[in-house]
Amino acid sequence: MIEYAEKVSAGQASLGAEPACCLVISHYNAWPTDQLVALLDQTLEIPAGVRFHTRVVVNQARPIPLLLPGRHEHVEVFYRPNLGYNIGAWDHGWRVGRPFDFYLFLQEECVILRPGWMGRFRELASAPGVGLVGESLVDKASWSRLIGGSKGIRRLLDHPQKGGCLRERYERLRGVAEEKGIDLGGDGSHIQSLIFATRRDVLERIDGFEADATEYVRAVMSEILASKAVLTQGLAIRQAGLLPFSIISHPQWLRPFWRRLLEVALLSRIPPRLRWFTFLASCSLRARASRLLQGRREVVLR
Repeated sequence: MIEYAEKVSAGQASLGAEPACCLVISHYNAWPTDQLVALLDQTLEIPAGVRFHTRVVVNQARPIPLLLPGRHEHVEVFYRPNLGYNIGAWDHGWRVGRPFDFYLFLQEECVILRPGWMGRFRELASAPGVGLVGESLVDKASWSRLIGGSKGIRRLLDHPQKGGCLRERYERLRGVAEEKGIDLGGDGSHIQSLIFATRRDVLERIDGFEADATEYVRAVMSEILASKAVLTQGLAIRQAGLLPFSIISHPQWLRPFWRRLLEVALLSRIPPRLRWFTFLASCSLRARASRLLQGRREVVLR
């Protein structure tokens, strides 16, 4: 087993003036390194807007070292047990090595979409009163509505055979929050833990993220608790753009631009109780259009 300590590349010593920003990428070493290397390549090719240091934290499912191409010899690598999913790796990433003023936390599957990506997140996270920034702010409905069976917190609902019913999971979440002195507030709003951006002083105030989750449901709870811990400190959580995933994206959430635009421009203006009827109406219109097209094809064939 590889010792859980830091491995610093030779290129680390040549950084010169210390940057204030640190990019922390989580890597699960049961997977190939293709996605990780592709993301690291993007960090070299797409201007970040500010100087930054790169740090990879390996969640070890196998006792093997991380071998990166020579062009990434500047990357700092740390190893840890395979606990806590990506949030656990992120928590390790800000606690070890040289401290930085600002951290951008990414999963290795992330894809950078535009120049100035690091600078933009740093600017947003440095705004007065802001504590945490991400690409997707979700579940803004009240807890009573979420528990009552709406589509919120889907990942807590996706595994009905694991971790009990929805209300039981909420009670479990509330219990953990009370133990940690975190106020869950009146709704479930939180930043999805595919991309986090925050300052070191905020991390110190909330004592970082949960690092030892061993089950998926608890990992989702860790995601929610991270945002709620920031809100408990009187700080705000923010989505980076008007549309989700507008600066950095993730394959799990890639959607056509027209659909994302429609959601923002139309669906956000429709009361939640009417959205189901809107969906049914759109399905009805599509079915009618399909029948009309089919009828025209039959006429042409005759």
